[in-house]
Amino acid sequence: MSQSKLKATEIIVGQALGWCVYNIDGLLLLKKNYIIRSQRQLEVLLEIGLYRNKAKEQKEKIRQHEPVPIEPINGNVLPFESIVDNTNRLKALFTQIENKHAGVGERILQLSADIRTLCTKDLDAALGIVHLVHDIEYTAIHPIHTAILSDLIAQHLGYDEDLRQLIIAANLTSNIGMLKLQARLYRQSSPLTQAQHEEIKAHPARAVAMLKEVGIDNELWLTMIMQHHECIDGSGYLRLKEAEVIKEAEILALSDRYAAMVSPRETRNALLGKECLMHLFVDRGKQYDEELSLLFIKLLGVYPPGSIVQLNNNETAVVIGRPVDNTKPLVKSFLTPLGSRYTHAKYRDCNDDKYAIKNSSISKIPHNLNLNELWSYVEDEIVVNDA
Repeated sequence: MSQSKLKATEIIVGQALGWCVYNIDGLLLLKKNYIIRSQRQLEVLLEIGLYRNKAKEQKEKIRQHEPVPIEPINGNVLPFESIVDNTNRLKALFTQIENKHAGVGERILQLSADIRTLCTKDLDAALGIVHLVHDIEYTAIHPIHTAILSDLIAQHLGYDEDLRQLIIAANLTSNIGMLKLQARLYRQSSPLTQAQHEEIKAHPARAVAMLKEVGIDNELWLTMIMQHHECIDGSGYLRLKEAEVIKEAEILALSDRYAAMVSPRETRNALLGKECLMHLFVDRGKQYDEELSLLFIKLLGVYPPGSIVQLNNNETAVVIGRPVDNTKPLVKSFLTPLGSRYTHAKYRDCNDDKYAIKNSSISKIPHNLNLNELWSYVEDEIVVNDA
C-alpha cells in the first residue's frame, strides 16, 4: 500500500517536514519542508488524518530530481569532471611520496577532504563514478573508487568529518607499496609468480614505511593500511584474527575487494554489482565481519547507482539513484527498445510495471554519453514515462 497514516511521533513541532503530507483521499495538505508551528496545530491536523504517499513521493523525486551542485573543487564544478582532476592530483602525490617531498601528508588530506565533499554533496553520483568511470589509469582510479565506497559506510555509521577524511586518506595510500606491480597485474593473464606473491603480501608494510618517511605518523591511518588485507578468520597477510582487526581496516578491505571486482581488466570484464555483492554475502562472517558485510550490501542495493539495466519495455537505462523507502531505484533510459540512442536520456518510473527493471546488463555505457547530464548537472529534457 503506497499510502500510510502518520503518527504523532513522526512529526516534530518546529522542524521542517521531510516529505509531503496528504489527506486520506490523496490530496496534498502540506508541502515538504513545511514547519508546523505549535502543538495545537499538530493536534488539529492529526484529527483530520495525515498520510504519506510513497508512490507520489517517488514520482515527485523523478520529476524534480535536482541534485545539489557540487562546490568547485580546483576549478571543477561537475562531479564526473572533478574526478579526472582528483586522479591527476593523486598520481602527483604518489610521485611526491616516492621522492619524499615535505608536506605531502597535508596535500593527501586536502584531496581526501575534496573526495569527502563529493560524497557528501551527491553520494549517488559518486557511486556512479565507481561503476562507470574505468577509462583512467587503474592505479589512480581504484583508490578513489575504494575511498568512495568506504565513505558510503562511514557516513551511514555516523563517523565525523575528520574520521571520514582519515579513512579516505588510508584508501588513497594503501597500495603505494606496489604501484608498479599493480599496473602490471592489471594486464597480466598468467598466474602470479612467487616473487609477485611475496611483493603483494609485503605491500601494506612497505606503504606504511613510505608514509612514515614523509612524516605521516597518524596511528589510525597507518594501522588501517597495515591491516587492510586481514580477514576475521585469520587467513589474511598478517594472520590477525577478528578481535585484532580494527573496524576501519575492515571497511577498507570490503571496499577494496568490491571495487576490484566491478572494475574491468584487459583480461576480463567487470562483474555486475549484484554478482560482487553475492560474493561478499557468501564470505560474510568468514573473511569479513557479517554485520558490516550485510550493511554494505544493503547500502549499495541490488542495482547500485551506475548499474546498466534492461527495463521491461526493453530500453537500456542507467541507475542514477538508490531506492527511497520501499520504492524502486531512480533510472534514466538512454537506449530505445530497438537499441538506438535517445537524444536526451529519459526518466523512467520503475514502480510502473512497464518500466520495471528486468535484469542487469554488462554492456558498456557509450563513451560519448554525458554522465553529468544523466545526473542532472547539466540541463536535459525531463520526460517521465512518455512512451
